[in-house]
Amino acid sequence: MARNGLAHDAPYPAYGGRYLAFNGKPFHRLIWEEHYGSIPEDFCIHHINDDRFDNRIENLKLISRANHCLLHQPRLGFRAPAREICKVCGQRRSQKAINAEPHRYICYKCKAVQNRIRNKEKSLAHL
Repeated sequence: MARNGLAHDAPYPAYGGRYLAFNGKPFHRLIWEEHYGSIPEDFCIHHINDDRFDNRIENLKLISRANHCLLHQPRLGFRAPAREICKVCGQRRSQKAINAEPHRYICYKCKAVQNRIRNKEKSLAHL
């Protein structure tokens, strides 16, 4: 069996320049879904031997997105660069806020609004 999980090495277009694709979907995800069913949200399919073109089912593993990031931490770096501009309101975040929480992409005010909305939804959910 070829490394791409097929009986022969068929040329498939790259998905995002990183993975083999079939009908616009990453090939390794299709292989997993064919054998085990749908992939839960916030889960990734990990290539055990780190070869993105080796899509044999024995080389694929379902893991959480967080654990996948931890596995690739040395290669990808600790975190994405700090965002200086709030993604929601567009205002500049203070240097103090960036140093305290570099991974956050929104300002404290927008986060507080999101928390209030989420808490309100939770309190109404049990009614």
